[in-house]
Amino acid sequence: MRYKSFNSKPDIGASPRGKVLLPRMSGDTRKSLSRFGLATLSLSLFTLTASAESWSYGVLTDTQGAAAYPDVSTRLMAPVIDQFVNAHQVDMIISVGDLTDTGTIEENALWLDVAQPVYDAGIPMYIQRGNHDIKTESTSLVSDPLFGSVEINDSTIWDAQFPLPTNPSLVEGPGTCYYFTFNNMFVVSMDLYGVAPSELIGWLQNVALPAAATSGTEHRVLVQHAPYFGKGRDGIFQGESGDPAFELSLLEGMAQAGIDTILVGH
Repeated sequence: MRYKSFNSKPDIGASPRGKVLLPRMSGDTRKSLSRFGLATLSLSLFTLTASAESWSYGVLTDTQGAAAYPDVSTRLMAPVIDQFVNAHQVDMIISVGDLTDTGTIEENALWLDVAQPVYDAGIPMYIQRGNHDIKTESTSLVSDPLFGSVEINDSTIWDAQFPLPTNPSLVEGPGTCYYFTFNNMFVVSMDLYGVAPSELIGWLQNVALPAAATSGTEHRVLVQHAPYFGKGRDGIFQGESGDPAFELSLLEGMAQAGIDTILVGH
């Protein structure tokens, strides 16, 4: 579990101040989590300050099942949901994907059943899909001017079961991309699987990041399922670029637009 708290964003030119508390986890605990079917389940609580009022949001990622819980890690997801709703009483929740193992209608329904307390409490939940969630969707090959022939995934099942919350500021993009404002935070949510890379990059650089830069918000967050770099990972574009400098240039553009937090899973 990770907990992070922010004060209001300081003057331009200064670094955001924050505190990150990382609880230690024993080897036995890690083995227990693996045995009970948790691939990677992260509970994060972010507390932010807007003028004289503070508010918080939770981040949920990688609840897909394994081992004894093959579809959804219900045994571990349920107490996380309970903490968000009852212990921390968060104002909003972001899920960064891999909700279920293969994204079937039945698995999605199970996930929604476990998450029902969130909806009952009236807490808006902004969800983005991961590589596990697309496994049942249809696929097609498209020609991308930068990366050649690439496979993209439909979102018919996803759209039917995970509609976006009602928010007048929410603007939808290609695939399941969107951005929105919540209190003093601007959020860009990227679909890495249903959009050709060139189109996704174009939307990010020409639409989403300019909107973030001119939003006037104190905090600006980017959400996507896969990380940019990491051990055993080829990058967010499934390794087509093969060039870390390319992704670094995207990160530089995000920094210039004031993005101060990137939330990922995988």
